[in-house]
Amino acid sequence: MLAAVTWKMNPSPYGSGAFLVILVLAGLTFFVVQFVLGSSHGGGSPARRRKPASPGSIPTMKRPKRPSPANNREKRASLRRSGNPVKVLVSQTGSEGEHFKGLAVNRSRGGLCLSVDRPVDAGQVIHVRAAHAPDDLPWVELRVKRCQTNGERWRLGCQFVAELPWSVLLLFG
Repeated sequence: MLAAVTWKMNPSPYGSGAFLVILVLAGLTFFVVQFVLGSSHGGGSPARRRKPASPGSIPTMKRPKRPSPANNREKRASLRRSGNPVKVLVSQTGSEGEHFKGLAVNRSRGGLCLSVDRPVDAGQVIHVRAAHAPDDLPWVELRVKRCQTNGERWRLGCQFVAELPWSVLLLFG
């Protein structure tokens, strides 16, 4: 818009006088706009200003009750993640020679859910490792918390016996 307005006169004879007029017009425009629109720091007409609320007029909100652990289905302290199943080797005795195959179908910071082809007693400690893990990596100890049938397979809800470093957890997906 300002590009379309051109100055046809030579401003040099008017010099500082023209600058002073422009400055005064800009100031007046600012004050008119402030008066009409009001300002964010208490300006404007008194009818537009808000009065401070009295403490009794502010409604209070009660904090919602947390669900009790008895009513809450999810009892994990960390988020359970599902994803692509990861092939694992499971040993009930802890020796490398006697193991069977399974899948880690979901995992959390606290344990794994395994899908296996045989039942395992709840409370039993089993040893698991990712099938693609290096041979020098030790087996991970898990305590079976629950064992449920799932068609022809069994789902084992397991808890890590010891806290594992993130690098080992990543092997299970």
